[in-house]
Amino acid sequence: MDVPLVNLGPTDSGSLQLKDSVGNTPEEPQVRLASALAELADLKARYMQLEKSADVDKKYVEQTHEAIHREHLAAERAAANREVALSELARQAESLRALSAAHKYVCDEYLAMQKKVLEQAKAYDRVQDELCAAKRTILDERARHLNELERATRDSDILTAKLHAAKRDLGGVRAQITCAFCDGEGFATHTYPCMHVTCLDCSQAWNKAQESNYKDAVARTGNEHLDPKPWYKCLICRKRTGVLREAIAVPALMALAEHASSCYLFASQCHLRSLHATVSPVSSPKSLCPFGIQPW
Repeated sequence: MDVPLVNLGPTDSGSLQLKDSVGNTPEEPQVRLASALAELADLKARYMQLEKSADVDKKYVEQTHEAIHREHLAAERAAANREVALSELARQAESLRALSAAHKYVCDEYLAMQKKVLEQAKAYDRVQDELCAAKRTILDERARHLNELERATRDSDILTAKLHAAKRDLGGVRAQITCAFCDGEGFATHTYPCMHVTCLDCSQAWNKAQESNYKDAVARTGNEHLDPKPWYKCLICRKRTGVLREAIAVPALMALAEHASSCYLFASQCHLRSLHATVSPVSSPKSLCPFGIQPW
């Protein structure tokens, strides 16, 4: 840094006048020269200090410029970051608005679904009430029908007893006997060609068992045309008799109604009762008939 020189005026000896600190002009030139040299040295020292100060100031200025430049760069980076942050904030705001719209849509759908669920619950309650009412109606109808059936059964039992009493009075074929197989008292409903009498339940059970045996034999032999007669036997004498016949449905036995009735009663009272469940073959079915008539 250049420091301007101080104009000291003419330097000739005639015009150079130095003054002391009090303002008195010395008379000797040596004193004046020494004073001027001292002042010049002082000025040089000041000049050197000013140069040093200028160098320091220049360094400070350069550092200041660098600092300002760095601050400008930092400000530019901050502005760029601010722009990025603003764009990111705008994007997040847009996302937030989209999320708000989606949340509103979900809330609306949830409320609509809740309304539907409430309506369905009300409809379900109505259906449950109707179902309970229908169940009560069905139970009431069932109880009423059971009562009617019970009354009808009692009336039927009474009428059946009266009918059987009337048939016994008339001496019909359906006489009351003891079943030759189960020893239960009832009315003779089925008979075999060998004239042995059983009740309907025993006959049906026996025939089901024989039919099962017949089917097993068919499956075992593979012969679908197997003769079924060997698989159907009398409950009492175990003779092969084929399919059961109802006594009333057989015209040939209708002509022997009186004999059949007496034979059934005699057989049930005298001999067939002792054959209960543990039946053994009867050697001579002829002896069962009090009239000595061969049954086949």
